[in-house]
Amino acid sequence: MGNHSKKEWLQWQLTETQQLLEVSKDSLLMKVSLENRIEDIKRQLKELEEHSVEAKISLLFAGNAVLGSMGIKSSFASKTMSSIQGMIKTQIVYDAYGEERIGKRGKLGKTKMGEMFLTGLPQGSFGFELSLMNNEDLFAEDYAANSIKEVMDIIQATATDQEQYEKLVSNHPSRMFTYLKDFFKELASENSMLKMESGSHYVELSVDDNMTGYARTTSTHCQENNIRINGVFKGAFVESGKFEFLDEDGNIKHGKISEDIDEDMIVEYIRRYSNENCTMMILERNFTFKDGRESTSYELIDIQKEIGK
Repeated sequence: MGNHSKKEWLQWQLTETQQLLEVSKDSLLMKVSLENRIEDIKRQLKELEEHSVEAKISLLFAGNAVLGSMGIKSSFASKTMSSIQGMIKTQIVYDAYGEERIGKRGKLGKTKMGEMFLTGLPQGSFGFELSLMNNEDLFAEDYAANSIKEVMDIIQATATDQEQYEKLVSNHPSRMFTYLKDFFKELASENSMLKMESGSHYVELSVDDNMTGYARTTSTHCQENNIRINGVFKGAFVESGKFEFLDEDGNIKHGKISEDIDEDMIVEYIRRYSNENCTMMILERNFTFKDGRESTSYELIDIQKEIGK
């Protein structure tokens, strides 16, 4: 049981006990016992408020993939679990190290940071619980707890807020969008509702919400173009994996550094090309959303001396 559910249960217990106290005032023994019980419940509620960090997430589903509170389709559970695990792991590493760490191909899949374990099968409908375990990093649980909440908010925004969703697509790693799309595909295909809980953070999405989330992700189109830009390389940030350049028309633009470029190469680009005219090989991504709005992002592939000079 997550902290949100514990809090609801304790609040219900508190109300019931207080009502029982009202009708038991004539009995001194009952009065003392119930007053002690009320104090104990209030103490537990206070402790929940003070210790709300919880590096675990519970997901409950209802729909065609679930048979009441008895079971869940193994294929549905496996696919949704893989997607939510991928989102959480991506977000944990992103929060801790920035996009540059995620960008190293193969590293994200091998790192143990953000590795979640199946620790429960909560019922009430049916679902699963994932928890961070056996992590040697002292701060890993805090990173995970915060990142889990962020992932819950990303899922909620995709299902309920078009404008926020568009910002997420542009500002988060591309892997996040892939996992998000796969997650909503499973929910929509099984007409599933969703309840998510982590600590005191709680999100509930209806079948219609999840259908909307799936429609948003599938109606997002991305066109990629490899382009050469003669301009000025203004610099890059090793930790975040971001770069800045001045194009031929004098416009300052920002982008991300390719997954294939390691830290040493970034440092070399900074040393050789900062504030210099050069030719930048860039992957341009043009997003078109369901509402017709567009967004463009840039990914640095390589830098060379300015062609023609």
